[in-house]
Amino acid sequence: MSGLADWQQRFVDAMQRPGKADADLGQLNGLDVYRNNIRTSLIAALGEAYPHTRQLLGERFFDTMANDHVLESPPTDPRLNRYGRDLAERLDTLPSLENYCFVGDICRLECARLEVSRAAEAPALTPEQLAELNLESLHASPLPASRHVHCRHDVEALWHSLEQGSPTASLGHGGPGDWLILRHQQRVRLTRLDSTTAQLYCSISPDQPLGDILEALMAELDSPDTLGMALGNLLALGALTIATPSADT
Repeated sequence: MSGLADWQQRFVDAMQRPGKADADLGQLNGLDVYRNNIRTSLIAALGEAYPHTRQLLGERFFDTMANDHVLESPPTDPRLNRYGRDLAERLDTLPSLENYCFVGDICRLECARLEVSRAAEAPALTPEQLAELNLESLHASPLPASRHVHCRHDVEALWHSLEQGSPTASLGHGGPGDWLILRHQQRVRLTRLDSTTAQLYCSISPDQPLGDILEALMAELDSPDTLGMALGNLLALGALTIATPSADT
């Protein structure tokens, strides 16, 4: 490691160890100020990225939790807007949120929305294209700007109330459920999926012909009509795209 790279690594390490630093890194007081500025910026970034989660938890609780997260899970990506992907997992482990586990679901939906907002554009597979192509040779994949999220609670009404600026809605009685977060151009949509549609979405891989995937799933289902409806749902949502299999497939 070069001298500069070694200094940079030691400086990064010092930012994570309050009160400790090698002499050539600077004065401890100055480093403490810089360390505090970084921590404050990361907490603010999490609050901006997860506004619904912050609203549900309250400002004080969220900032305390975010401070712990920053200290224990510093960024590994220089792009600040990608920080916090594992925040929902932290929420799942907090004993104080044992009776509020739905907050983790909301956090996952927010994380997925952030990811699709940055994902690449791709043309959606249309029903017309599907009708013209051979399923045995057609390779498809989920749209890059799409994500599947499994929620452990029925948070649909709560999510929509948060989107409107007021977390007044209660949890629904639908139990666990699946969501598709999807972006076309600048618009991001969150759609509740039935279990078969979610299973199909998660099963589609560019390295396997679509016909083979459908055949394998059909053997697991009681009715082929259910699978046909699931495929129709994904096409209607524009959730699939034509893909090129990898060279070693």
